[in-house]
Amino acid sequence: MRNRVTDEEISAKLKRRLTVSIDQGADNGAYSALVDEAFREAIANERGARADKDEKRRVQVAPVVAKLVDKLTPRELARLVLHDDVEAFARVTGFEPKRAAEYMRWLMADGSIFAIEMVEIGDAVKMELRGDDDEPIPTSELSDGQQTCAILPLVLLQGTHPILIDQPEDNVHGKFRSSTVIQALLEVKAVRQVILATHDANLVVLPLPRRVVVLGAKNRKGFLLLSGTLEETKAWIEEWLDGGSSAFLTRKTLYGH
Repeated sequence: MRNRVTDEEISAKLKRRLTVSIDQGADNGAYSALVDEAFREAIANERGARADKDEKRRVQVAPVVAKLVDKLTPRELARLVLHDDVEAFARVTGFEPKRAAEYMRWLMADGSIFAIEMVEIGDAVKMELRGDDDEPIPTSELSDGQQTCAILPLVLLQGTHPILIDQPEDNVHGKFRSSTVIQALLEVKAVRQVILATHDANLVVLPLPRRVVVLGAKNRKGFLLLSGTLEETKAWIEEWLDGGSSAFLTRKTLYGH
């Protein structure tokens, strides 16, 4: 039996910035898709036309598929169909025997039932990011940048092997970079090696990296300019990522610091 990480363990690691809930064995997406495809193909073959051109019939099939997936596991469905047990099929699903026989015939067509029998039911994962008002926001409602803020800490905190991340700042609001991305980097740096490719000075400086590598590029080829500690590379960071000392000091003055 494969090991499972509980939603409480994951959420605790993320210090509730990201709340994760796992409903084990509740992701019927692949199962539902196979049954739906089997039905539509069978309808298409019977009518001599492509199933997706018969929208009305396809819509009528949708609740049937949903009911089958809800009432029977893939293996239970396969057992009834392969044994041609119309009576049990009708009793479990609530369909009239005539309809039950038709649906079973569709599932047997082209051997679809064998693929259905082998499909795995996954876990349904729900993730929510807490916003400025501490209210949870489902990841499905987040922008690209907010989704990065939600997923990146989860990726960083799972495992201890080295990880390479390309420009984690893309589409991420500056405030979230500090509160979420940089905080996650600080928390994980003691237990795993993280290699970042970034154009953001904050992501270079604030996580206090052990080593900074400055790269250049010419004719679509990269080359090493400098490698060293944060202290040894800070002049390059200021010039290349902060716009130079003049720009840095101007912002400092404008911000009133």
